[in-house]
Amino acid sequence: MDTTALLVKMISALAVVTGLLFLLLYFLKKTQINRTGHGINDIKVLSVQPIMHKRHLGLVKVRDKLLILGMTENNITLLDTIKTGEEEEEDFTTALAAAREKSAGKGDRLAGE
Repeated sequence: MDTTALLVKMISALAVVTGLLFLLLYFLKKTQINRTGHGINDIKVLSVQPIMHKRHLGLVKVRDKLLILGMTENNITLLDTIKTGEEEEEDFTTALAAAREKSAGKGDRLAGE
């Protein structure tokens, strides 16, 4: 065979392999399955409230839990976890009030001891 035929054969094989890789990538993105086998729809950001410049409070639902997160430019801190079960989604102010009540109760017990 001459070199032109070999070059065409090599380029066409490369194009087929590249096309198959892009097709596989497309289907993986379409299904969006993570390593645990669950879709990424298990995580939902319900609300983000700014507190100060580059500091926010976030309410995130992960399966049956509500997470209250403190977020800064360089850090994310879990402030509280609220188990929801089958209840209706709470709004941010309700969840924040529950977390404040919970932390205030802890402070009262410590102050009373």
